[in-house]
Amino acid sequence: MRGRLLAAVALSILAACGADKHCSNDAQCNAPEQACRLTVNRCLGYDDVATLSEGFCRDRGALCSDDLDCVPKETCRQGTCRPDPSLCSGPPHTCPTGCTWTDPFPCACVCQTCPPP
Repeated sequence: MRGRLLAAVALSILAACGADKHCSNDAQCNAPEQACRLTVNRCLGYDDVATLSEGFCRDRGALCSDDLDCVPKETCRQGTCRPDPSLCSGPPHTCPTGCTWTDPFPCACVCQTCPPP
């Protein structure tokens, strides 16, 4: 019995490999069960302006402790990443020059570099 348990644990660890792999787009993850969650860097002086940088592959529907454990279109609810249709609802914001409104993730004006505050 103990041997089966150890084998099951080893198999689940192998299945999770790649869940923390660095990425800059979804194609670098194991599709369709994973997606790339880029790092959102909020710009000083703005509530909804950010740059994006390299992130990590995340499993869809994974166990989680916060939203950063989930793929971009999911939120952490009761310890599990779940799709969130209300994520980033409402009209697009007016963005600073050179930035583009991006939703549902990160639900912000995304820029190559942060504009002056």
